[in-house]
Amino acid sequence: PIWFKKMECSEILLKEFSKIDVIYVIGGNNVRNRGKPLPVVKYNSSTRVWSETTPLIPKKPINCAVVKDKVYLFGGQDGFRDLNIVEVFDTKTQTYRTLKPMKFGRQNCGIAVLNNFIYVAGGDNDGQILNIVERYNIEADEWEDVVPMNRKRSAFGLVELNGKLYAVGGLDDGHSRSLKNDLECYD
Repeated sequence: PIWFKKMECSEILLKEFSKIDVIYVIGGNNVRNRGKPLPVVKYNSSTRVWSETTPLIPKKPINCAVVKDKVYLFGGQDGFRDLNIVEVFDTKTQTYRTLKPMKFGRQNCGIAVLNNFIYVAGGDNDGQILNIVERYNIEADEWEDVVPMNRKRSAFGLVELNGKLYAVGGLDDGHSRSLKNDLECYD
């Protein structure tokens, strides 16, 4: 491994992004506009132009995963409750389609793709931090339960590396909702 200076990282990222045709920026919260969600924007690396695309159904914060030419959107919050909604955005047709909902509404969860399944882990459900993990079968449009994480986590990273899932950091379920500096592996 090599550590790079900030400027070198920027140059490397620009080189890598130039290999990608389109970059989508999804989610966020517009504080100046009374918390309304930000539009979905895309960057075309060939023309170097940013443009708005088909907007999301208003909810925040959104969690997503990318598989091939599709962006899968999970959960979020509508201002009153955590949602179990699942949608897919087709980048070719610029259209959304609603899929089978998750078993639990959640926000701030971890999302990762492993073996053609999208894993949704932990997060918040109406104020309670979860350790529950479920996975979505893309081909069958079905959900199934997976062994829960050892720890309840919210606002953490979930990544796939060498065929294993790693849950990294996040907030715990204690009264202080302290940051965790640990990780666990799903094998």
